[in-house]
Amino acid sequence: MPAATTFTPRWAWGWRGCWHPWRISCVPGCGCCSSRLRKQPKAPVGWWKPVLWLALAVPLFFGWALLRYHAMRVAADVSWVAIRKGVVRRQTWFVPIDKLQTAGWHANWFQRRLGLVSIYVDTAGASPGRSAALPDMEEGPAQELISRVYALFKHSSDERRS
Repeated sequence: MPAATTFTPRWAWGWRGCWHPWRISCVPGCGCCSSRLRKQPKAPVGWWKPVLWLALAVPLFFGWALLRYHAMRVAADVSWVAIRKGVVRRQTWFVPIDKLQTAGWHANWFQRRLGLVSIYVDTAGASPGRSAALPDMEEGPAQELISRVYALFKHSSDERRS
C-alpha cells in the first residue's frame, strides 16, 4: 500500500502561497514559502565607511603630531629660559633664571624606548598644572639644555651672594 499523504485544502493557504492559515504572509525564516518570496540576505555594504575614516584619520594624526613637534621651541639666555609650544593655541613661558626653582626632565616607558624626554622648568609661584614643559625632546640636547640652565642658575645665584 502506498504511504499516506496529507492534504491541505486550498483555503488554508495564504494569498502568497504560505501554508499558515492564520497569517496573510509567511513568518520570516520559516522556509515554507518559495525561494523567490524569501528575502535574500544583503551584502554588507557599509564596511568601507570605517576603513575610509581610518585611512583619512591616520595621516591627519601623524601630520598634527609633526606640526606640534615643529612648533616647539626652547631657548636659554643669561637671564631667561623661554619655552614655546602649540600649533593653534600658542603658549610661551619666560622663566627668569634667578627665580628658577626646578629644572629637570622625565621620560615615560614609550619615551625611553624612543630616546626622548620631556623637560620642565618651574618657579616657586607657578601653578602645578601650568608649569613650563616641553614634551618629547631628544635625550642628548635635553640634557645639555638642563645642564646649561643649571649652570646659568648657579652663576646667577653666585652673583647675588657676592
